[in-house]
Amino acid sequence: MPALISTRRMILAAGLTLALPAHAIDLNEIFRSMSRPAEQPAATGATTAGVDALSSADINAGLKEALTRGADSAVAQLGQKDGFFGNAALKIPLPPSLKKAEKAMRMFGMGRQADDLVLAMNRAAEAAVPEAKTLLVGAVKEMSLDDARGI
Repeated sequence: MPALISTRRMILAAGLTLALPAHAIDLNEIFRSMSRPAEQPAATGATTAGVDALSSADINAGLKEALTRGADSAVAQLGQKDGFFGNAALKIPLPPSLKKAEKAMRMFGMGRQADDLVLAMNRAAEAAVPEAKTLLVGAVKEMSLDDARGI
């Protein structure tokens, strides 16, 4: 069972990394707000506004919705031609273990083949993204509040 939880956390972390811009959600603030007691309504009968008025279930549902939307957005961006290859920040290079071979290939006029290998790796990643969406959304739907805190 710990391996399953660890796998879920990795999938969720990867999804968060790819799907949500850094400013989109502050999980620490959400969790801090859950641990604070809700303010008592004023004598006039006013209700508490903001995050403090949300229940754990509301926050969990909102977080799941945000992650699901983020997964949809990531798949739309990354799961198409040049989703990885056309983005310098996400382009997948040859692994370090192949750098010497790549250098030798380029020295012997085989630069195009080295470039084709990089392109093929990136195209494979682009093709895999839509398949990974099912796993990511499934993990999000199964996620507990404790799982989210562990990310």
